[in-house]
Amino acid sequence: MPMPSKLKTIILPLTQNQLIVIALAAPFILFPTVSPLLNAIAWGIIIAVWVARRRIEGKWLARTPVDAAILLWLLILPVNIWATVDTVAAVIAVNRLLWGIVLFFTLFDGISSVARMRTVLWIIVLGGLFIAGVGLIATDWNEAKITVFTGIYTHLPDPSALPGPLAGRSNQIQGLFHPNVIAVSLGIIIPLGIGLLAGVKLWWQRAVLLLALPVMGGVFLLTQSRLAIAALLVALGAMALSRWRKLWFVVGAVAAAGVGMVVYVGWDAIWAIVSEQFFSSGTGSWNSRVDVWRNALNALADFPFTGVGLSMFEPVSRLLYPYYVASPTWVFRHAHDIFLQAGLDFGLGGLVAFVAVLLGVVWMGLHTWRHAPAEMRPIVRGALGSLGVYIGFGLFDCLPFWVKPGFLPWLIFGLIGAGFRLTGRQAALDESDSAAGTTIKT
Repeated sequence: MPMPSKLKTIILPLTQNQLIVIALAAPFILFPTVSPLLNAIAWGIIIAVWVARRRIEGKWLARTPVDAAILLWLLILPVNIWATVDTVAAVIAVNRLLWGIVLFFTLFDGISSVARMRTVLWIIVLGGLFIAGVGLIATDWNEAKITVFTGIYTHLPDPSALPGPLAGRSNQIQGLFHPNVIAVSLGIIIPLGIGLLAGVKLWWQRAVLLLALPVMGGVFLLTQSRLAIAALLVALGAMALSRWRKLWFVVGAVAAAGVGMVVYVGWDAIWAIVSEQFFSSGTGSWNSRVDVWRNALNALADFPFTGVGLSMFEPVSRLLYPYYVASPTWVFRHAHDIFLQAGLDFGLGGLVAFVAVLLGVVWMGLHTWRHAPAEMRPIVRGALGSLGVYIGFGLFDCLPFWVKPGFLPWLIFGLIGAGFRLTGRQAALDESDSAAGTTIKT
């Protein structure tokens, strides 16, 4: 039965602007426990828009090269929910994961031009400024790592003095946000902003970005997240080298200077500094991470099929395994490695699905880089840089899918997928949909 023309006129703008729909639904999905009713309504609207698109255009969202991996992930998810002893934690985790997947598919399908991709990047940069602003007033800053910044923190608001729920006091975490979460979030967004800066033409757009990027960079440095800083520096270095090949001479000069410094200062002095920063017995040290990783592997061996439950690694591991370095006062929540955390949350099957998604995104990104037109290359460079920050940071720390900004990896996956689709390789999958009988209905 064909859809009435008047109803189609009302619904068509929603089906053609699904990014706006899911963005408006985001607050009620990312914070599902605030209002379960509004959460259900938000999901209902998203599903209704998809069904309406099916009725109007005769197809669902575009197929992607990682559909099979995501389908496997979703099939395993009910088992992971069943294994989670904390119902509230499971509800939050599932909502945030599913919204991230919806975001990926919507970006893949909805970005139909380079101009629209730039629009999405502008929204992301504005979101980065918002994160930086919120981070300044609601982060429990760690002032002990890079002491040159110590004097700055006295001029920042005390998060424990904020009114009402903004105080965010929870156990030993005094701020609403952990500095490492702010660090990796901004670290993912900054390369996208740089990619956008390299592609814009108007002077006022460059001026806005040249103001926004230092603000985000300043808050990023205040987090003192050494792993995020290192990951971002490596990503920015790779982006620069891909743009200016002659910078390899600079890399060689820096490497030679580093060797010269070691010879001049002495290996023992260098090693003493490294040992103090990474191999001490304090919370957040390398040894404490090894302690966490050991028990993460123990938990993965004991719960290979179900995982320990969504976001339940810390309480389960504290209950079942001894910690020799990670003190009871350290609230670490996750396994400090994206691959271990995927296995602990979703079991070995979920880990395989996550790795398959990641490999598929990397493949799409490399293909897009090789075939992208000139106007898209800065954006692709920025997206690959952001992906590098996510993976590099995730080898020694973690941005789980169930934290507040846990959708950011899906955002990067979707941008890379959209670029892949725009380069034309996606045409084969789209043509196979048409061959299967998906015709546009009127």
